[in-house]
Order: sequence, then C-alpha cells, then structure tokens
Amino acid sequence: MIHRTLRNELTALTVLLLFTALLYFPGLSGPFLFDDASNIVDNSRLTGTKETLLDWWGAAQSSGAGTLRRPIPMLSFAVQLQDGPPSSAFSLKLGNLAVHLVCGVALFVLASYLCRAMGLSGDSRYRYFPLLAAALWLTSPLLASTVLYPVQRMAQFSALFVISGLACYMYYRSKWVERAATPDEVAALALWLGIFTFLAVFSKENGILLPWLVVVLEACLLGGRWAGRRSLFAVRCARVAALLPVLAGMLFTLYQWDWVVGDYANRDFTITERLFTELRLSWEYLGWFFLPRIGELGLYHDDILLSSGFWSPVTTAISLFAWCLVIGFGIAIRLRFPWLLMAALFFLSGHSIESGILPLEIVFEHRNYLPLVGPVLLLAAVLHSLAFGLKRLSLHLGPWLPAVFVLILFSSSLGLRASVWSSDLELASASYGRHPDSQRSRHFYASTLIRHRNNATVSGREADEYLLVARHEFERSHIDDPLDLSALVMLYTIDSLHATEAADPERWFAGIERSVSKLKLRATEYASMRVLVACVAGGGCQPTESRMAEVVRVFSERFPGPYAGTQLRLQLLEAVAASSTERISLLESALEDSPHQLSHYYPLISAWLDEGNFSAAHLVILALIDADEDYRHLSTIAAMFKGGSS
Repeated sequence: MIHRTLRNELTALTVLLLFTALLYFPGLSGPFLFDDASNIVDNSRLTGTKETLLDWWGAAQSSGAGTLRRPIPMLSFAVQLQDGPPSSAFSLKLGNLAVHLVCGVALFVLASYLCRAMGLSGDSRYRYFPLLAAALWLTSPLLASTVLYPVQRMAQFSALFVISGLACYMYYRSKWVERAATPDEVAALALWLGIFTFLAVFSKENGILLPWLVVVLEACLLGGRWAGRRSLFAVRCARVAALLPVLAGMLFTLYQWDWVVGDYANRDFTITERLFTELRLSWEYLGWFFLPRIGELGLYHDDILLSSGFWSPVTTAISLFAWCLVIGFGIAIRLRFPWLLMAALFFLSGHSIESGILPLEIVFEHRNYLPLVGPVLLLAAVLHSLAFGLKRLSLHLGPWLPAVFVLILFSSSLGLRASVWSSDLELASASYGRHPDSQRSRHFYASTLIRHRNNATVSGREADEYLLVARHEFERSHIDDPLDLSALVMLYTIDSLHATEAADPERWFAGIERSVSKLKLRATEYASMRVLVACVAGGGCQPTESRMAEVVRVFSERFPGPYAGTQLRLQLLEAVAASSTERISLLESALEDSPHQLSHYYPLISAWLDEGNFSAAHLVILALIDADEDYRHLSTIAAMFKGGSS
C-alpha cells in the first residue's frame, strides 16, 4: 500500500513537472534582458571552450554581481556556453526552467518531511499536501519573471540550495521527533547544513538565511517535539535562536552605519523612505501571489509611490499594523494552526536582506523566489483544511474545488505571462501598457522599437512608424522629467541619425549638458552615455569635440565610482581616434588611483602594444598578475603569453 501511494505521488509529480514545462515553453523563445548582457552575453571569460582549470575558475569568477561573484550559477552558464556566445536566450532559459522544476521537487520533499516531523503523515487532511505545495510553487505566475530572466538563475540556485537544506533538516528532525538524536546524526546534519549554506551563499548572498529559516520552521511548526515528548528547552532554544539574526543585523547596522547609508547618496530615496515603502510592498508581493493580477506584474515597478513618512501614504501605517495583527493572531492560534505564523516569519525573514536596509532598488519580483516558500506552504495547508471541511459534499470532487480553482487561476495566469515573454516587443509593449507611469517601461518600449527598426525586422512605412512612436515616447519622458538623461540621449541620436521635420539635435545636446551637471547619476545614465559616445564614434552624432569632451568629463567626475568614468573617457578617445599616448596617460592615472580595477589593465596593454613598446606591455601584465589577488584573470593572462590574446 505504501509503495503504491508513493508510486502514485511520483506519477502525479511527473505529470505536474511536464505540465509546468508546457506552460513555460512559449516564454523560452524570449529575449536576453539588461543584466544578461554584462554577466553572460558580453562576458568573454564565460563563453567558449574551457581547456584548463584556470579557464573554469576564470569563468566562475567572471560576474560582477555580488560580493562573492556568485560562482556556482556562473559555472552553470559556462557549461552551457562551451560553443561560444549564445545566439539566443532559449538554451539558458531552458536551463532556468530545469532549475525551477528541481526546486519544485525539492519543495515536494520538504513538505513531505514536514508532514512526518509534525506527525501529519497519517492525517487525511494532509494526504496531498506535498503535491499541492509543489503545484502552487511551480505554477505561480509571480515567479515567471525569475525563471524567464537568464541571469536570475543566481536567485534560483540560492533558493534551490536553501530549500534542499531545509528538506535535509526536516529529514533528520522527523526521526528525532520519536527518538533522541545520535551524535553521528547531529554531526551529519551539521555537515549537510554547512554544505547547503555554502552552496546557497556562493549562488547568491541571501543564501546565508538558511540557518535562520531552519530556526523559523523549528520554532513555528515543530513545537519542541523531541524523543516522543514536548521539550520546553528545545522550544526556548528555538525562540532565542530566531532572535539572534535580528540582534546581529541591528548590531551590524549600528557598527557599519556610515557604510550602510553612504550609498544612499546615489539613490533617489532615503533609507527611511526605503524601509517604509518596503512595508507596503511586502503586502503587494503577497497580493500578487495569492490573487495574481497580470496587469500589475512586469519588469519595472518604478511607478510605485514612495512612502515619505509613517503616515504618508496612510497605507504605510496600515501595513505595519497588519503585520503586527497577522503575527499576533498567528501566535494565538499556533497550537491549532501553526502555518500562519510560519508563513509570516518565513516571508519576512526571506526578504530581510534584499528588502531591508541595503540601498538596493526598491522593488523586483525575483526577490520573492525564496520568501514565497512560506506562503506556498500556508496556502497548501489552507486548501487542504478547506477540502477536509467540505468532504461531506455529495459531489465527488466537491471538497477539492477550491484547490482546483486556485490551480486553474495560477496556471492560466502563468500561461499568459509566458506568452507575453515570448518576444521582446510583446514584453516591452505589455510592460508599458500595464505601467504607463513607469519611465523605465516607457524607455524599454521605445528602445525596443528603435532596435527592431535598426535590425531591419520591419521596413518601409512600418519602420517609419516605429521611429515616430519611439521619438514621441522619449519626448513624453523629457516633458515629464526635463533632466531625464536617457530620453535626452535617445532624442539626440534619433534626430542626428534621422532627419525629420521635428529634428532638433542641438536642443537635445544642450539638455544633455544640463542633465549631466545636475542629475543624480546611476547605472542607467552610464548606459545612455555609452550610447551617445557610440553614436559619435559611428559618425552619426557630430557635436563639437570640445563640447563632447566636456560632457564626458563632467559625467565622469560626478558618476559614483572610478570605473565608469574612466571607461567612458577611454571610449570617447577611441571614438575620436586619439593617440595611444593619450589612452596610456588616462589609464595609468586611473590605475594609480584604483590599482585593483583589473579591467583597466587590458586596454593599457593594448595601447602599449600599439606603440610597439613590448617591454612596457610586459610590465603591465606583471602588474595585472600582482593585482589579481584571487586569480580571476589568470586564464586570460596565460592566453596572452600563448599568443591567444593581445
């Protein structure tokens, strides 16, 4: 009987995985996006054949994301890109889908061991609990933007290892509920948790939350069950352990306050505005999960109102009150229904890093990939309990109608989202249509129109319409924000490259000059400046050399961090065919200030080679070797000496 039940569950799980893959399949043909370029597509150390361990090490360390460079997902990309740079995103998105399916299996295992540890394995109310939890996770439309965005494999791998670590913990705890642990088992569990934490952290830094989430499950769901009885000592230990990360975070914030708030100078919001806004967003995230609203989901959410104070808007205070109410009610009913308290604490803990005090972007959907495990388990438990309460209905499937309805809602919404992600133009159009007040969505839409026109995917009258619509949208952005540098650059390049009755490039370049001196500069502005310099290099944009040099100088001095300014100046020198001596002077000055900015060494080597000074180039290579303390560039350096690179 047990084997038959297990076989039925595995068959159902297999069908579920195939069904999920079918729902996602249309979205696999979609485009690369934003961070995919720097981390994957244009990452020369990641793509191509890896012949030595140095090549693999260089690929693993080639990401600029995170403090630890997230080597595990980068290695997975390197395995897929052995044949060179990808021509499309299909294979990488297929890899992301595979990781998502494995996450669903891991959640199924976690839910199974949770039932055992809580003594629910024989409870008919939880007979299909693991399968339902996996189904809700796999078909949640909120997670689609993580699965179909190649670079977000980092978030996926981190979540996979965290869920696997939790499942491993529950495997051992399900044994210790009935009998005491042996020293070998404790050592084995500690080792496995260490391994999973290591793998999670080196996939994405928020994997460090695994030990804390273990404590959340222990404190909320197991209730101190140990060796056939309830241990008050275990309960108290779990509660104390749950508070330790909170205290550690507070001490870190106080000790590193200047470091924490320093980067807020480069943001359009303060730390107070961020924390208050995240309070409201936590409920937005939950709303997008429990009641999927396709019209509100998308790549960009910069149209969300910031909370300037506790009562501004009033929903900020309501959000905090609501969390206090949920947690308080969860504590009150924890003995009868512990899932509510667990879901609330799991969700908030999962968001504590990326939605906390760090000066990151305000909102991204992919941040929910791990935190949603708690709400998924809660919803599965609620649907099971509801089905048990309705079991006396005469209709055979009557008790399961609510669960079937939710799964149909999730699946249909996921299918719609995946179809939207099937092409960049459809995605951009939908994103802007659903978020008309989002400047980034508008820019994405207009830039996509320009790209399609330039790539000759449209022609004739349709191409002219694309150009006019794109120009109109950028002009609207300029009207909304006269200092919007991205809009000004695109208007200048459009009017420079395409003579129309409305063309006025001088007006837009004057706006660029004002913008770079007043606007708070961020990564999006750096990308716009690179577009401008590229237009100058191609000869389509022709400002005077002195004005262009001044714009780049002001931007470079005001942009945070030395890397971008130097790279932009170097790009301009190359655009105007400056001598190698000028390039050498710029790069040597930059390296004096930032000797560990390794990307500056390569153009300096090339400049010395252009001069014919091989000894100077050799000295720069030696300096690069000294600066490359973690050997990230050693394979590239070795290729230079083999004659494979210059």
